[in-house]
Amino acid sequence: MVGRDQARWQTGVENYARVLYRNALPGVDVAYYGTQTGQLEYDLLLAAGVEPSGVQLELDGVDALELDGHGDARLRLKSGAELREKAPLAYQTDAHGRRVLVPARYRLLGKNRLGFALGQYDTTRR
Repeated sequence: MVGRDQARWQTGVENYARVLYRNALPGVDVAYYGTQTGQLEYDLLLAAGVEPSGVQLELDGVDALELDGHGDARLRLKSGAELREKAPLAYQTDAHGRRVLVPARYRLLGKNRLGFALGQYDTTRR
């Protein structure tokens, strides 16, 4: 219900906290969700044995792409606007069900493509 004109208010609109897109790539699911600050974020969920270097993001409308000193990706759009994609965070579940941080960074794969490089992790686990 936004705005002063009640005739234009929408009710009964479906609302989702999280949407899961299964098999966006073989063995890779993508979960989309909103944050407390209203930002849309996503998680790439890789099955055991999936090679992270094979997962790439192709960014349409990007004129230039670079990584800054913090590992964030800076995207300059054809419109002249600039966006920042925060450096990736990677986790793996250990044998006790706890999330363990795995070192991760972006790789530049061209003017509009990002890949991922991960540090040491257990390839038999998700």
